[in-house]
This record gives sequence, C-alpha cells and structure tokens, in this order.
Amino acid sequence: MGSCKRYLGVHVLITAVFAAGTLVSANPQDPHAPMFEGRWTVTLFLGFEGPALEIPIAVSDRHRPRTLNQTFAVPGTTVRVTLRHYLPDLVWQETAQPQADGGVLVRLALRGPAMAQAVWLDSQDPQRQSVSASIGSVGVVPLKDVHTIERIRETLTVAGARLGLLRVWPLEEAPPLEISLDLGQRNAITVPGYTIKVLDYMSHYGIHLETGEVFDSPDKADNPALQVEVSDGKTRQKCWLWSRFPHFGDGHGQEKLPLRATFVDFERVRSAGRYTLIVLPTGVTFVLSGQEKRLRLDTVSIGQSFAFSDEAYSFTVEEVHVGAALTRSWANNRERLLRPAVVVDVLGGGSSEEQIVLEIGKPHHHRTSEGTVTLHYGVKRPRDPGVP
Repeated sequence: MGSCKRYLGVHVLITAVFAAGTLVSANPQDPHAPMFEGRWTVTLFLGFEGPALEIPIAVSDRHRPRTLNQTFAVPGTTVRVTLRHYLPDLVWQETAQPQADGGVLVRLALRGPAMAQAVWLDSQDPQRQSVSASIGSVGVVPLKDVHTIERIRETLTVAGARLGLLRVWPLEEAPPLEISLDLGQRNAITVPGYTIKVLDYMSHYGIHLETGEVFDSPDKADNPALQVEVSDGKTRQKCWLWSRFPHFGDGHGQEKLPLRATFVDFERVRSAGRYTLIVLPTGVTFVLSGQEKRLRLDTVSIGQSFAFSDEAYSFTVEEVHVGAALTRSWANNRERLLRPAVVVDVLGGGSSEEQIVLEIGKPHHHRTSEGTVTLHYGVKRPRDPGVP
C-alpha cells in the first residue's frame, strides 16, 4: 500500500499455535485441551485484500501463562500491535474504588451444590441492580436520607401495608425527598411547592395495544407501577412511574410531572427467597424479606448469609461500599487450559493506546484515523490424516 492514505478495515486474526509450527498433545488430565489443539498464529488482514502478514507464536506449555512482548506493524499504517501476555485460564477481577459520583456496591458470595460465585450489585447499573433465579433474588436500593429507614419501619407497623418508596426532587440540584408509602392508601403528600396524591398502584402494569387502556396482572407481578397526581395549587398533572424503569418517560398520553420523581416497589420480596438490601449513606445495611406474608426488616452484618427458597442455595454479604465504582482487571486463574486469552496493546493511527483482552470467538474493533483494526482470536484446527 506504500504511503498512500486511504480508509481501510484492518482485520487482525489471532488463531492458536501452542508451539511454533507444531502441535502440542493434549494433557490427559485436562479435558478441555482437545478443544484448543491447533496452530496459533497472528494473521493481519487489510480490508478484504487477504492476509498481509502471518506470525507464528511459540508457547511451549499451553497450560502456563507467558509474557510475549512481540510487536508488529500493520502494513501501510502507523498502527503497532504488541502481544503482551498469553493466559491459559482468563479470569476477570472486579474491585470497588472510591468515586465522588459513585453509587452503592455490594459484593455477594453465591453458594450451593457445586457452585461458588462472587457477584457485585451496583445501584447505578440497571443490569446489576439485582440478581434473580427461580429460587429467589437479591436487589440493592440506596437511600439518600438516613432517617428514611425509620419511616419505612413505621409503614411496616401498619397491618396489611404494601410497601413502596417515592422519591421526588422539588429542587433538581438538591437531594431527593424520600417518602415511604403504603401503596394501599390514597393520602395526599405535601412537599415544598407541591401536593402529591397516589392514584393507583399495579403490581404488573400492562397496556392493551388496541384500546390503549392499562390493566393489572397481579399473577405476574413483574412490572410494578405507581400513578401519581401532582398539584402546584393551580394545575394538576399525573403520570405513571415504573419501578423497574425509573428513567422511562411518559408514553401513554398523560402529562409529564412538573418535578422529577421515581418509584421503588418492595412488594416482590413477599415471595420466598427474595430479598432487597437497603443501604444508608453511612453504609449501614438492612435486608427486607418476606416472612409468612409479612415484610421483615433486619440489620445486616458483613459475613451474614441468607437462604433462598431452596435452602441448599444461599448468598453471603461480603462487602458494602458507598460512593464507589467497579474497576475491572484481567488475571490468570490457574495453570490449566480452560479459557485461553491473549492480552494485546494497540497504538498509533491517531488514537490513544488501548489494551485489549482477546478471547476465542470474540472479535474486537479498534478505531483509528487510518481505519478500524479488528482483532479476532480463534483456533486453526489440524487437518485430518490424508486430507490435503
């Protein structure tokens, strides 16, 4: 390609050779080894023009991690790719680090027959605010006000109370007001500048596609929603708030509220094996659970365990962090061939250096001003005897 500048797609295909130009026999004690037998090479592709460069890499023992530190250039570009490490058994490690705008992190240890797994709950990540299975669930809810927990306790003393939490921001720049609700009541709530009234509660909000009418399906209880009306003394506006989708906008014809509001539903924990961890700004943690159709609120100690509906399975609260975020780093787990990976640094092309961890069958795209570098790690299988 010379020095001619052009937009190109650079495809770097990394496939496995566990000894330069040779095949390594499987370890009889490693049942996964046959899956990865083959040649490990680094192949560079420029767009669809075919291989531009193929580099064999020697790994004398595929069961042990190794430092590679091999650098090669993508022809016709300023991009440099450095193979740093080979890992036979990749594992990702996550740790909590203080962060000014961070959320609440809770590290759980899940245990059961032939199972031991660490899981992080993250109040700021919708995908990690809870974990669930057929035997139960665990979720995390942070509180902004240390006194809210006492208001929750008061609500629980009411016979037959259905527990929820309403957060409202009369002033957007100020912390929210947290209001403990009995979802069965329709009392008016006064906050600075507004009066709020609960109009309806549905344990599973649904909408008829043809008529646009909303309906409740209590047997599902998987999409709780609260309808509120807000008055500033002159006008009244109403809207539905969804517990699972706190940032979901009004899409059903109602007027939007004049202030920000979110809703947290606690009713799901009435089922056996379901828990909600409520964390105060101080880090003090409570667990909300169902017991004989009543909700129970208890203080949690680090190291305390709780059983799911199948008591052979449980979770333990190992760490609680307030104002923190997760950092992720790679490491090798054990000297076994189970989850092979290659750690690669990509530099040049007008972009900052990026470290990439490549796993088999998971391509990675690195954008530069000279084009996109696509890296893919795979296995080139040995041919059967007699097959050319």
